[in-house]
Amino acid sequence: MGGRNHSERVIGGTPEEQRLAMEELQGVFDETDPKLVGYEVEKSTDEKAMIEKVEAIVDEMVEKWGGDPKPVPLKKIQVLKPGAVDATSDGSYGGRGVHKPLRANIGVERTGSRVGFGSVLAHELFHLKSYKSAQIDKWTKEVDLYRSGFSMIDRKNPPGEFGKKREYFSDLEEGIVAECANRFFDRMKSEPLFEKEMAANEKIKQWVLNACRRREMPKEKLRILEREWKYIPDAEKYAQQIESFSEVETEREDFAWGTFSYLYENNKVEIRERYSQRNRLYQLCDEICAKSGGRFVDSEAVFNEFAKANFTGNYLTIGRVVDGALGKGSFRRLAEETSGDPRNNDARKP
Repeated sequence: MGGRNHSERVIGGTPEEQRLAMEELQGVFDETDPKLVGYEVEKSTDEKAMIEKVEAIVDEMVEKWGGDPKPVPLKKIQVLKPGAVDATSDGSYGGRGVHKPLRANIGVERTGSRVGFGSVLAHELFHLKSYKSAQIDKWTKEVDLYRSGFSMIDRKNPPGEFGKKREYFSDLEEGIVAECANRFFDRMKSEPLFEKEMAANEKIKQWVLNACRRREMPKEKLRILEREWKYIPDAEKYAQQIESFSEVETEREDFAWGTFSYLYENNKVEIRERYSQRNRLYQLCDEICAKSGGRFVDSEAVFNEFAKANFTGNYLTIGRVVDGALGKGSFRRLAEETSGDPRNNDARKP
């Protein structure tokens, strides 16, 4: 077998049903996702090197937050043809990557950009290496997801009565993972596999920001652009074109601005993912810090508590933090406010 499946435990059912559920999860863990096989391409030497490096960095970061990142066999990270994610999900996933939490499988589309491939892979790995547990459905006896990182799926009603089937904290979990991926992305600047493309992207970004400043773009818009800019595909090519356009910096800046505007209008500029979920998380961390009575020196310390809960599965500490700062019952309200409906998400099943 290729290693142990990522679920820490199974809840519900009898001890024997739990044992059989773990066997089922191990069985699908030892296989690749059949839905993705038809879209899979053979990994290049470069892609294998990127996968190894990205997983090593993600594991290091997860361990920093107290997690126990389990290895993902190389065959379980499937490199896909462009458009495969939409094709295999009827457009419900979006993006260029997908993870199956109980199957412990990742699919990442080939993009032609090391930065693009590496950043998508990191995001899906942070999801996959978050805390996992499964449950046996009370009525159908099927094995389903119970915990994935910070999120928890709760189903109290029998089939056909879906009113109380909710994925609690789902938006919060996405915000935590997206922020972890942000930090991974910033680290890519110093990694030899990515540094040339990252350096070219940063050069274009600075030209564009300078052009915006000269155009007196409002400070808040400028701040959002600077924070949310991720990368431009073919950054090295565009940076060379801009540099050769003129020796005058302001002319380069204007040319960069025009290039950026064209690419942005044609959906060619990559922005950092999950903007609304991250902002909700930032606001929450700020509020808890301000109302913690000095327990936290800054919002970063609060975020670390959320990240620890995501990767260890321990709600107890963060629940006390939230209720202590925002009032009794706030953690439960937060679960409701950031919940979603997992009924139509087949990624939740093995």
